[in-house]
Amino acid sequence: TGLGVGGAERQVLDLADRLYEQGHIVKICYLTGPVLLRPNHEEIELVGLELEKTISGFIKGALKLRSVIKAYDPDVVHAHMVHANLLSRVVRLVCPIKKLINTAHNT
Repeated sequence: TGLGVGGAERQVLDLADRLYEQGHIVKICYLTGPVLLRPNHEEIELVGLELEKTISGFIKGALKLRSVIKAYDPDVVHAHMVHANLLSRVVRLVCPIKKLINTAHNT
């Protein structure tokens, strides 16, 4: 959901750093909240979607994510955790995503 202090956040940042080190261009979109943890590589762009817990906030966040995906045209979108998984699946209905990976820690 955000880039606060936690295990899932650390996993996302470590994954982003390793992918960057392998030569990939990496962006991280986060749904809400302050950035308390950052990737080691400053070249990894952080994009806050500023998602609010309302229907209109969800729609605004989905539209912002759609615009990021359309402009960036990534080969892979990886959503990490339940809220991001739901948002990415909704955005996929209105924006082509080549490969979508959803990760869940709570199953």
